[in-house]
Amino acid sequence: MYVCILYLDKIKLCYLLDVPIQPIITGEFNVTSSSITLQWEEPLINNAPIQYYEITYTNPPFVDDTTTVINTTNTTLVIDHLFPGIEYAFAVVAVNEIGRSRASNGRLVRTLEEGIVIKSILSCL
Repeated sequence: MYVCILYLDKIKLCYLLDVPIQPIITGEFNVTSSSITLQWEEPLINNAPIQYYEITYTNPPFVDDTTTVINTTNTTLVIDHLFPGIEYAFAVVAVNEIGRSRASNGRLVRTLEEGIVIKSILSCL
């Protein structure tokens, strides 16, 4: 679908409404033994306003091996009630009125063992 902007009864600009470009998960994580704070960048080209983001991750096989989906309008999310020392794979999808973007770059993040807290330093390198 195209949207055009008129100025003095003349077409000034037309653009295509389409699904968003995929978000990018950044390298900044706050990790504890039971939570991960995930951040991503809003797509530079949205093609229509972002309505929300879908964050997905898979639960470990010893729990139920299902995929959890969390919706948010923010670009930062704390995922808690996770298990210590377990690696989780995360992906983010942007959703607008036209549809869903491709999934972001996937990120593997491991929760810490009990009693350890650390902040990722990838952004400081």
